[in-house]
Amino acid sequence: MAHTPSSKERLLKATARLLSERGYDGVGLAQIVEAANTTTGSLYFHFPEGKEALAVASIDAAAEGRRKRIAEALAIGGPAEIAKLWADYLESSNWAVGCPVTATTLQMSTRSEALRQAGQRAFDLWQGEIAKYLATAKNGTRDVNLAARQILCLLQGAEVIARTSRSRRPLDEAAQAVGLL
Repeated sequence: MAHTPSSKERLLKATARLLSERGYDGVGLAQIVEAANTTTGSLYFHFPEGKEALAVASIDAAAEGRRKRIAEALAIGGPAEIAKLWADYLESSNWAVGCPVTATTLQMSTRSEALRQAGQRAFDLWQGEIAKYLATAKNGTRDVNLAARQILCLLQGAEVIARTSRSRRPLDEAAQAVGLL
């Protein structure tokens, strides 16, 4: 039997999608409620503190979802597979839907400590997943945390450039470059 998402799950998913498309300032609560197919009452029931709390929870949920996809990609083909996965995702959205964590953190890190911390948690989570892979797959790597951070920086930067240029090429090149790290 298929899982029917709760109103809270729909709010989190809709918020993540809208944040990735429009950024924090470009998204209003009415748009989130409409995209989640729920009510304002439901939004405030689950997130009585409002938009910032909803965005933080959405980023945390999106970060965990991406961590799982990173782990799956690593199991299939290592860090290069992450770049391919992200390129496929961006391309399938016609470059409209990127990473809600990156979009929100870039915009809000100096204006909201809660959102900055949510972004930091996400990046730490993803770096940890990559470091875990490197620790088991690359016995000779001396500092897996440094290597994992470099890989994540390369992939995140390539994702931003790919979305900006509307081309998967930066991520395809990143897939080649991660082997050098």
